[in-house]
Amino acid sequence: MSYLAFEPERLAAMYTSLQKLSDQLQVVVHRLKFSFLYLPEVHGQLHDCRSLIESQQIIVGNVLKSDLNFSDMVPSPIAMGIRCRLDDWLKHNPGWWAEATHPQATLIDELLRPVANDPHVAGKLIDDTSFLPPLIYGAHDTAIIAKLWLSATDPRTTTIHLAGQRIIRLVRAVFEEHDWNDGIAPTWNDLIDQRRIETEVKELLGLVIAPWQMQFSGLAHQWNWDAQEGLVRLRDVARSRSAALALANGLANSLLLNLRVLPLSKQLRLQHIDDVAFSIGSSTEIFQRAKIDHAEFQASYIEALLSLPSLSPIRVPWPLSLAVPQATRSLAQVFDDSDEITKSSAIDKINSREALAAIAYSAVWVSALSQGRINEQTLEPPAEVQLELQHTFDSIINQADKGELSAIIND
Repeated sequence: MSYLAFEPERLAAMYTSLQKLSDQLQVVVHRLKFSFLYLPEVHGQLHDCRSLIESQQIIVGNVLKSDLNFSDMVPSPIAMGIRCRLDDWLKHNPGWWAEATHPQATLIDELLRPVANDPHVAGKLIDDTSFLPPLIYGAHDTAIIAKLWLSATDPRTTTIHLAGQRIIRLVRAVFEEHDWNDGIAPTWNDLIDQRRIETEVKELLGLVIAPWQMQFSGLAHQWNWDAQEGLVRLRDVARSRSAALALANGLANSLLLNLRVLPLSKQLRLQHIDDVAFSIGSSTEIFQRAKIDHAEFQASYIEALLSLPSLSPIRVPWPLSLAVPQATRSLAQVFDDSDEITKSSAIDKINSREALAAIAYSAVWVSALSQGRINEQTLEPPAEVQLELQHTFDSIINQADKGELSAIIND
């Protein structure tokens, strides 16, 4: 057993086999108890055999759950065990998606609930699985999925490289073709729950991406992917109102995360600041566009509702039939506030950039102090640092226009 502890995949397979054998013996014992061939001695031996199997399963489970001090390069035993049980269940349950749309909890709920808050296990589970959708849509309780992904991508416990791998897989799995959902349940209630899960998953994307949103544009090279694709995905996420709000609220934290440690080389440092400014321009433009789109959609929805009476088959006199559409349009204009939102969103974008420029100025100042480029005694930045601070502020106020233009071009 101690040797197998360093081969967690085999150990997890053993755990699954013992579980199956125990379940099969339970069925046999139950049938024999009510059959004409009931023999107390045989029944007792089968019961003892099942108890022995359960005790061995407990031992294997304890090894899987134990803290074996594995390095980051070695798969987590717990994550490997969960992955193997999930893989086995998915092979025999191709309609797993339908399971998630029923009121009852699924096996995925049961497996993820105790480990979703563990950054190491959650991350290893996501990294090791080759079939990602069950870890996005498979749990009926989407709060478990949220905990899993947020803990696996938390900047406090996750490197830039690992966060990039996981988040890129996540957004692609959500927005690309769902060729795995053939088992969708046909009932009306299940379809409603299916829509709920899809909506909540897209809202979750905003929370997961928020601290890493600059890696979707100006800092895309840190994740080794294309900034153009990143902008498209960021815009897709912002189509959800709550996700766009989470992204907008997280922009300041993302700024601090990416300016907390600057390169020692002056050239690389200035380039990094410009990349951050580009990201701010892209994000603020996408947020403004999302607000306008939401307002226009709401206005068109209200106009469609108001036009329903004019589409009824009831015949009305000719002069009145001409007046009804005009009255409908006039009433729709009363509720249409898209023009006001367009103006207010533009003002919000300018105010947001000014606030972010001040935050960036402070972040670069602190970084220079920690790197010894500012005298700790006098706290007086030398001329070179003063120029860098001014460049930071100006880049976000002015140079962010490049990022804004890029976001518009890729719209």
